[in-house]
Amino acid sequence: MLRIYLLVGLLSAALALLWFPVPTWLIALPLVVAIVLLLLEFGSRIKHVNYQLAATVFDTSGNGILISDRNNAVLAVNPAFTAITGYTPQDIVGKNPKLLSSGRHDQAFYAKLWHAVKTEGMWQGEIWNRSKSGEVFAEWLTISAVKNARGQITHHIAIFSDITERKALSERMEYLATHDGLTGLPNRVMFDELLNKALADAHRSQTKMAVLFLDLDKFKQVNDTLGHDVGDLLLQHVANALQALLRAGDIVARQGGDEFTMVLPNLTSTQDAIQLASKILHALEQPCTLKGHELKNTISIGIALYPDDGADINSLLKHADVALYRAKQAGRNNFQLYSAEKY
Repeated sequence: MLRIYLLVGLLSAALALLWFPVPTWLIALPLVVAIVLLLLEFGSRIKHVNYQLAATVFDTSGNGILISDRNNAVLAVNPAFTAITGYTPQDIVGKNPKLLSSGRHDQAFYAKLWHAVKTEGMWQGEIWNRSKSGEVFAEWLTISAVKNARGQITHHIAIFSDITERKALSERMEYLATHDGLTGLPNRVMFDELLNKALADAHRSQTKMAVLFLDLDKFKQVNDTLGHDVGDLLLQHVANALQALLRAGDIVARQGGDEFTMVLPNLTSTQDAIQLASKILHALEQPCTLKGHELKNTISIGIALYPDDGADINSLLKHADVALYRAKQAGRNNFQLYSAEKY
């Protein structure tokens, strides 16, 4: 209010001086002072508005915000910080943000983070922290250094968002792209990649390898008479039985429907594949009870060997499938080795 009265007085003085024979600079002097005061008044109002805007952003932001001093002691946190972490200002102000550490990152990770903040003025990336309740969550974090006119760090500002759900969804989508959603086994896409790798290893080490094609016998009958829910349970039962028989390094996948594939690397002889096929037949012959129904299912198996029956993925799968067809023709519930002389 005092500044306004002063402005009015200065303008009045400038007008009054116009009636007197005084130098022009003297008439302009009160005008200049008035303009300076106006600029100061305008500037202070702009600063006040900026402070209000900054405070509003801090309080209403959906991202968590933490401000710490040069020694990384917490000075303030916003409501979103409390909503995400569970820590109130009373819990954390004056303390180091390492209180949130999840234990998933080593000292080298944090050393690299703070080196970037000190040398580049900022670090941004994914980090795992722990909430007050003990729950570990993923966040996308940006830490910025605030420097004074001499280039010295005076404060740190950390802004983060909780990406746990988004990350879980992304990982689930990636998983389903390479795995069967019902059994959890690798799907056809993943199996082809694993088979190619196994072929490269076998070629490099000059070792034998077997590819098995497996098909449940009369699976359609189970679906048609007992329902698809029982059929799904049977597929899960078979997947678990096959996994239980795997040696270290063996691979089993679901091709789709009631078809499964296996890769048996590092065979010392063909007999190794025959022994595993026999174990599979015996295991699946055992009755199982699913939703009150006792089932005794069987399976047919075709076997192709590397390098005898093919040196590439297409040849091995094709020949294993041919051997499977012969097992079906032979009455099901058996295995057959591929032989070019038989086809």
